[in-house]
Amino acid sequence: MRKNKIRLAAAACLLALLLTGCHGLFEKEYRFEEVYEEEYAAVRRDSSVQEVRNYSGMKNALLNMIAFASEYGIIRTTKYNGTVEDDISKACFEVTRETPLGLYAVEYISHSVSRILSYYEISVSISYKHTAEEIAAIRTVHTGRELQELLTEALTAIDDELTVMQVSTEFSEDEIRSFAEQAYRSDPLAIPAKPEVGVNIYSSAAGVQRITEIRLDYPLPTAELARRPEALQIWCDTYFKDREGLDALQLCRDTCLLLHPFGSADTVFDALMGSGSASDEGFAMVMKLFCEYSGVECYVVSGLRDEREHYWNIVEWEGNYYHLDAVEAAINGGEPALLSDRQMLSLYRWDTSRYPACETELPSQPAEPEEKPFHPPKVEQA
Repeated sequence: MRKNKIRLAAAACLLALLLTGCHGLFEKEYRFEEVYEEEYAAVRRDSSVQEVRNYSGMKNALLNMIAFASEYGIIRTTKYNGTVEDDISKACFEVTRETPLGLYAVEYISHSVSRILSYYEISVSISYKHTAEEIAAIRTVHTGRELQELLTEALTAIDDELTVMQVSTEFSEDEIRSFAEQAYRSDPLAIPAKPEVGVNIYSSAAGVQRITEIRLDYPLPTAELARRPEALQIWCDTYFKDREGLDALQLCRDTCLLLHPFGSADTVFDALMGSGSASDEGFAMVMKLFCEYSGVECYVVSGLRDEREHYWNIVEWEGNYYHLDAVEAAINGGEPALLSDRQMLSLYRWDTSRYPACETELPSQPAEPEEKPFHPPKVEQA
């Protein structure tokens, strides 16, 4: 019963959004009886019958059925302004072929019209491509930040699908994949693997809404991925025990001590708990993990080095941001270099709009401390 109430509430919010085109799901409560204005369909809460007076109300009655994943319903005309037989055929076509919700959810709609004294009664049957739970699970986003937050939630939970209603936004497939990549790199401890991202976009030529179906295909079984965050947490707790206050340079030296360059491991788990050899992406992700664990602000940068795909970090050090390439530090003996944007431009290229500006140049690189990097104990895999 509780699950049905939740599904009904979500469907009511979805319908309110579809009808108004401006309100977000989950941003306010909607009472079922108050979702509709007079020009829309009048719905009886305890009945499958909806009463309409015009073509707009007829279309909205169909959208109401779809939002609640109803397979059958009745539309009854009251002082109808128009030709009922023509309008219901047109409305079924437009809702199925020209609205985001219809394109996403509906296989086909069939109907029959009966004249009863002074009104018409339309019997409607709908076949769906998606389940009632999938339709009720549609989330609403207005900005890229909101979409990235939802993707972060989905990746953390190892969900294989996320469906969103974009309102007043038109993110392309490439932009959505970029948001998914940024979400993956935001928390290497909680998000165990980077999935392949598939995107289907359902939109109409007119309007400000589109439904986007995002499929997440992971490289390993869910059970294997689910155990990795706990194993990494144990590893970090052991490694960083009694080692507080480390800065970005010390963390990079630790990374270079632990990992060998020119490997193929590109995830934190594979790099730290595998052979110990990592790719440039693996180095950057481990550096991100160490910084996050130690409270140091850090970003994984995706760009080019010598016109080839390459990953490195931007870190905060003594109040300023600097580029830090951990794999290059490992190749050069383990001593990191903190560089400004200007100093990086001779070899590196990246999207500067996605990362903090690194404007400060150090007169000389900080010296290595006398204390040598800590050698971690061997931690067994979970």
